[in-house]
Amino acid sequence: MQNTNSPRDQITAAIENLKNLPTLPQVVQRVVALSQDPKTSYRDLKSVILPDPPLAAKVMMMANSAFFHRRNQAKTLEEAIFTIGLNNLVTICTSVGVLSIFSKWGSNKMDRRQLWRHSIATAFLAKSLELRKVLNKPGGPDIFLAGLLHDIGWIVFDKIVPKKMLSAIKAKEDTGCWSLEMEKEYIGMDHAEAGALFLKKWNIPPAVIEIVANHHTPENSQQNPAQTGVVLISSVLVQHRHFFCLPFDKLPDSFPHHLANPAGPDVVIEMNERYEDYVKQADTIADLMTDWL
Repeated sequence: MQNTNSPRDQITAAIENLKNLPTLPQVVQRVVALSQDPKTSYRDLKSVILPDPPLAAKVMMMANSAFFHRRNQAKTLEEAIFTIGLNNLVTICTSVGVLSIFSKWGSNKMDRRQLWRHSIATAFLAKSLELRKVLNKPGGPDIFLAGLLHDIGWIVFDKIVPKKMLSAIKAKEDTGCWSLEMEKEYIGMDHAEAGALFLKKWNIPPAVIEIVANHHTPENSQQNPAQTGVVLISSVLVQHRHFFCLPFDKLPDSFPHHLANPAGPDVVIEMNERYEDYVKQADTIADLMTDWL
């Protein structure tokens, strides 16, 4: 007979029984919806963002940051939106929405600032690599959202099993090493599975959930192995690594590349050199956006 009181079953039940789940702010939902309409104009986006002064201020700050290299400062919201572009506007609004609702959700036993800095950097780098590798196809998964949410399982642990998570943190500090098996040992489930279970309850698109579930094991991804590999690679390459970030020593077979050493101790070094500018950009924008917390 199956043991229904196992730590994994308890966590599964706790996630299923979560009530009053956080929701994205309405303005963010409207921006994302407008972005799907090819007839949307910058004026339409301005009309949605303008009534939300905090969000409008962040859009202005981003447009005038060094990241976008404007010669002259954007003085109107419409200029700022034009500078940022539709895709970047959606990613920024999504990030602001996710950060705002999850920054205080849970026990806050974990360093949320470190986690979100890592998640934002991973998301932006994953998007850059996806575009560079021509993986961004119509109807494909939202790789930015997948990168942003890939470690959401740790927030879930912080919400439902904070004491077990603290035990895991202590074990990591004591041993200096970590693995998915150690997560299962100390917590009862690994963060990738916990994140995927939570995102199903949160009605996130299945393609994104599959990437989150397999972001440490892209070979297990049935539908999007290349994009899943990109998220794994990005999470390791960014300088803002999460406390529990797991390394890799072999490039996922699904990731297109021209590396001399796709496996072994030199693979991360070579990838850092190849994508140095993209990594710096991702870390820079992560710094800027995390300061908004």
